[in-house]
Amino acid sequence: MQIVVGMNTPNTQSSLLALAVATALVPLGPAHADEGGGTANHFLFETAAGVAVPVGRENEVGPGYGGQATFGVGGRIPGTAPAWYLVLRVGGDRLEELGPARTGSAEVARGAFEWGFAGRVYVPVFGPRLRLVVEAGAGERLETARVERDGHAGIEFDTERFALFGATGLQLRLTEHLSLGGLVDLAWMPAQVGEDLAALAAGDRAADESAGRVRGLFTFTTHF
Repeated sequence: MQIVVGMNTPNTQSSLLALAVATALVPLGPAHADEGGGTANHFLFETAAGVAVPVGRENEVGPGYGGQATFGVGGRIPGTAPAWYLVLRVGGDRLEELGPARTGSAEVARGAFEWGFAGRVYVPVFGPRLRLVVEAGAGERLETARVERDGHAGIEFDTERFALFGATGLQLRLTEHLSLGGLVDLAWMPAQVGEDLAALAAGDRAADESAGRVRGLFTFTTHF
């Protein structure tokens, strides 16, 4: 059984709004190639994986796992050190929890897929190879929660919400085309659906929808 909990923003409007937010964060003007330690690149492709934790939930949920992929195009503004990129990001995470024992300890498996456009800036720290990374943008987060209890058919709850994204971390340029680093990545959903129906179905009497999630990620980036 599947239940659609809420859809706050049509896909086309979300796409245009996310792209507008991300583009506004990238300075206009001719871009020079990003010269991180002697290289000259206009593109990046990044994969990341790590732990994910929900935020804004009254009931306790343990950490899960998540990951994302990012593709970007950009460079430096002439006469400045930072490198600016417009990026497309896609990712997801998975969390699992148990409902109260008094109601049969139902299993709740939560999965999410999200996408968005963002502006990213690299700022040199102690030389050109170690760089501060800052990113901000917008997109959508689609969540599916499945509740299963022994002797009962599973129930799925789907939500689709507009999301704001922000991230910061450090990146070390190891070679001309490879960087390693770490990111703290936040998603915040300003429009709340209301009560967490999956948690209620699992027997939690007071459960609010998560306001967002935080990921701690290890990043692997190629520059070309």
